[in-house]
Amino acid sequence: MNVASIDIGSNTVILLIANVDLNKKKITPLLNLYRTPRISSNLSNSGLISKDSEQKLLKVLDEFLVKILEFSCVEILCTATKALRSAENSDSIINSVEEKTGIKIEVISGEREAEYSFFGSVKDYEPTSSSAVIDIGGGSTEIIIGNSNSINRLYSFNFGSVSLTEKFIKNNPPSKTELENLQNHIIDRLDEKKYLFEKTIKNIIAVAGTPTILSAIIQNLSEYDENKIDNSIIHFSELEEICHQLIKMTYHQILEKYGKIIEGREDVITTGAIILKAILGKMNFQDLIVSTKGLRYGVIVRKFFTD
Repeated sequence: MNVASIDIGSNTVILLIANVDLNKKKITPLLNLYRTPRISSNLSNSGLISKDSEQKLLKVLDEFLVKILEFSCVEILCTATKALRSAENSDSIINSVEEKTGIKIEVISGEREAEYSFFGSVKDYEPTSSSAVIDIGGGSTEIIIGNSNSINRLYSFNFGSVSLTEKFIKNNPPSKTELENLQNHIIDRLDEKKYLFEKTIKNIIAVAGTPTILSAIIQNLSEYDENKIDNSIIHFSELEEICHQLIKMTYHQILEKYGKIIEGREDVITTGAIILKAILGKMNFQDLIVSTKGLRYGVIVRKFFTD
């Protein structure tokens, strides 16, 4: 059977259409679509998702529905994370979406978001292999440690690439002081949860837009190619070099240099890269594995393959 899984994030809205084989417990992706309506725009200041953001979200979901019907999906699983968790008008947005599209949105907690991201990305690894999954979103960042059978430790940090950019970065490109304040804030928040970094792990897996786009940049890809990005490796030295380049560039220069592959993220990719570098450094690892899976896969795993 074909199933649709929609992930409504602070910056991106992603559709996965997959064939789910219940007997073999196998998920075969048929289509992935990525859109960047950034529904969290100015949310940190106003506390509200704007009418403009609501309309952008509805437009994306209408587009997705065409594909969902085309693939004859028997079920639509739609989850929303930080933006709709924190917006004062989230109930209004959810009701509007259901009324106009028929899609029911489930707003999940940071802990549930971490759980879904973890099981979606580690499903294909050895059951006993201990992994840390890093999920950098627009409004929150999750670190989850465990194996494909269970989670040992997790925490959802109340910051992401969009929210920290809006909070700390006022100049384009960012000033030295802004970058120092941003990095100090990230390190301080990570230091508050030192227990996350004390357990021995075999792999670090990074999911969501920041690592996948950084992998594409490292590989000089002009278009998003999931086959080349999934399971690719980013070395700490490469991450340092990318951060060094990005902090000197304006948003326009970033978009001009990297093209369509970074469109919609050109103003937040620098912050995302800084967050990822800080976490990898805190864990004292020299490389990480990039996964194109994560939350939208995990929703399917937990829905169909767990008791």
